[in-house]
Amino acid sequence: MPDPSVADMTSALQGVNFPASKNDLKMQARNNNAPDEIISAIEHLPDEQFGTMADVARLYGEEGAGQVSGSPTEESRKGESR
Repeated sequence: MPDPSVADMTSALQGVNFPASKNDLKMQARNNNAPDEIISAIEHLPDEQFGTMADVARLYGEEGAGQVSGSPTEESRKGESR
């Protein structure tokens, strides 16, 4: 499976109560029978409280399914798109 999309992530987190910790997100995704790729993607999110689903989606999108901004992998992708 390719990296989960933001839509996949939000679908897997249906029913989560905010504010939520990363652990809360993982527990909700497991309760929703999310695939392992979603759980792994959640594990790559920062350790912080998420106030809304929009916060999760924004950070997940910025992380690029686990790629931290400025990482060599992301920098090489930027070079490819030029």
